[in-house]
Amino acid sequence: MLPRLGFASLFVVALCASAGSAYATCTTASPCATTPTILGTLGGTVSNARGGVSDDGSAIAGISYVIGNTRHAFRWDGGAILDLGTLGGAESFATAISGNGSVVVGWSNLSDGTIRAFRWDAAGGMQDLGTLGGPTSDATAVSIDGSVVAGTADVSSGVYHAFRWEGGTTQDLGTLGGSLSIATDMSGDGSVVVGESWTTGDAARHAYRWEGGTMQDLGTLGGGQSDATAVSRDGSTVIGESQTTGNLEYHAFRWQNDVLEDLGTLGGTQSYAAAVDSDGSVVIGYSYTTGDSTYHAYRWEAGAMQDLGTLGGSISQANALNHDGSIVVGVSTNAGGSSQAFRWTAATGMQDLNVLLVAAGVDMTGINLFGAQGVSLSGEFIAGSATYAGQTRAYIVRYNDGTGGLTTVESVQQSVNDLGAARAGAMAQQHAMAMPLLGDDKPIEEGSEIGIFGQAGSGQGGGYARIANRMGFAILAGVSYGYENYDSASIDNALMGALALRYIVPGTGSFRPFVEAGGWIAPDADLEFQRTYMNGAGTAVGVGSTQGDVSYLFARAGALYALGQGGQLALSAEVGRERLDVRGYAEGTSSSNPFDASVSAGTDTTSLAKARVQWSASLGYGFDATVWGAGVYGFDRQSELEVAVAGVGMLTPIIDDDIVWAEYGARVGYALTTATTLDVFVNGVSGQEGVDTRIHGGAGLRYRF
Repeated sequence: MLPRLGFASLFVVALCASAGSAYATCTTASPCATTPTILGTLGGTVSNARGGVSDDGSAIAGISYVIGNTRHAFRWDGGAILDLGTLGGAESFATAISGNGSVVVGWSNLSDGTIRAFRWDAAGGMQDLGTLGGPTSDATAVSIDGSVVAGTADVSSGVYHAFRWEGGTTQDLGTLGGSLSIATDMSGDGSVVVGESWTTGDAARHAYRWEGGTMQDLGTLGGGQSDATAVSRDGSTVIGESQTTGNLEYHAFRWQNDVLEDLGTLGGTQSYAAAVDSDGSVVIGYSYTTGDSTYHAYRWEAGAMQDLGTLGGSISQANALNHDGSIVVGVSTNAGGSSQAFRWTAATGMQDLNVLLVAAGVDMTGINLFGAQGVSLSGEFIAGSATYAGQTRAYIVRYNDGTGGLTTVESVQQSVNDLGAARAGAMAQQHAMAMPLLGDDKPIEEGSEIGIFGQAGSGQGGGYARIANRMGFAILAGVSYGYENYDSASIDNALMGALALRYIVPGTGSFRPFVEAGGWIAPDADLEFQRTYMNGAGTAVGVGSTQGDVSYLFARAGALYALGQGGQLALSAEVGRERLDVRGYAEGTSSSNPFDASVSAGTDTTSLAKARVQWSASLGYGFDATVWGAGVYGFDRQSELEVAVAGVGMLTPIIDDDIVWAEYGARVGYALTTATTLDVFVNGVSGQEGVDTRIHGGAGLRYRF
């Protein structure tokens, strides 16, 4: 097996130090950098960030020596590092942090020295995840949202299996027929776990991919052994090493779509796969060169392994890459034989990170970055180990060579404000989609009828019914399927249902009060949101897709006024509460969206007050018409929207407490028979910024009985 190198596995990112405008001094024509930030300790002399960093760079997990030279896990979010404590013993060790930064996992010993897997969050502290029946366990990976943990636990003393923990339940992932298995990594959503397992009779160790209750043997490259070291963020691609035919060589491999691909070497006998990009298209690691006397960092893509060279010395190792593999960081020796951090891009090749920072104007006096072990998804932030004041410490630094994304905190904050406004606008505009379901553009009558309708301007088709009795009660119901595109938002595949109960005070006078209560809901609709912000001289757009529910409950009271020749005027007042539940999602990262965002699940709510007027009349010759309008005042707005932007941090929208819009429409009907009417209609919603204006037109057919 190719030996692992002795470089510490440090993954750290951080925000720029400048206040208010994180990147205001950067231009697309020249490099931009910050002075490396050195993390503190928990009282000892050494700290590192072995546990990794959150997607937005706001939180870091790692270990630090405390007084007495024992180790404790810590979490850092820009201030002093937080001691996560232990499960009763002397030590704890952080191995991973969730993408949203809220959860840290790893191991800690108990008071009797037994090692146990833990999961830590701010609400519950350090939680013992238990075992599969034996004495010990260890957690090695956690999902982006922190809800799923993977690791290895004893079934009995000396017999251990990979496990997957979710919602308080620990699941034994089993083996490939042998007695042992371990988990090494997990996909972003926690649905895929990879690692290695012994086969039947413990004859060999093979890489596996587990999903949906099934552990799949990934096989080997012809030899007896293989192991999986990592899985892509989307779960599609597994990387690792395998013995080749004859068991004399270990080669890096890439598994995708049931094909195990030999990545080859740089001329030597062995290669190692260290990391893979988000979709599995780029793999990095290191390989021995011809003669096996040296090893070099490599970058593999589309069937070719590229030698990234060195900084003048004999060895180098690639440790981490950004979301699409365009930026690679690692460690290389220089001509003097000392280890230095490197940064590689296709345009610049391998560069000493210390030299890049000095050239960008950073004062590096007393600081030497001797290892780069982590890089943010955007590629802006590099982390690793440094010598500082004679001690080894973790560092965080930002470097942009002028080809990446540039923005300001103000611009990103405004994009989050706009996202909050887009959600409010989608909620307001959805009232136009609900209007046909309860017959709101038809006279308020006591008779029963059913109808179908379709409208464009977005797209919606459905039916509605009014079932009335002679006592003044009526049940209103409707169902539809459609889609709607709003500014910076869309709702698609929306199955929508509505139900209400109306009571009109019986009588024959010209004045008749009525009351109504009901609601509507579009459950599990497909949602898409766009977020626009400054990127250098232009703009960038982040797009995220998810699912969610839109719902509204209301109560209405009003009165009917009989007019001449069968006309009718209806005045009403309404109060209601609207709710938008959005599942969490992550925007895709690309050159057009270098500061991508992860949006947490959350709910937006607002209370509504409506004043509505409606006029209906017979026009003669079989025609009738209804014209209506409403003014809406939204108040007590609340939003749980939280947006973690890579390189900027966690942001919440700044929103107005109030929102105002108008709803309006008109319908003209023609009686085809005494019971059947053909309708054409138009409706719309117009409001302040975020709501804007949407007009819909359509037709319907209804039958009275």
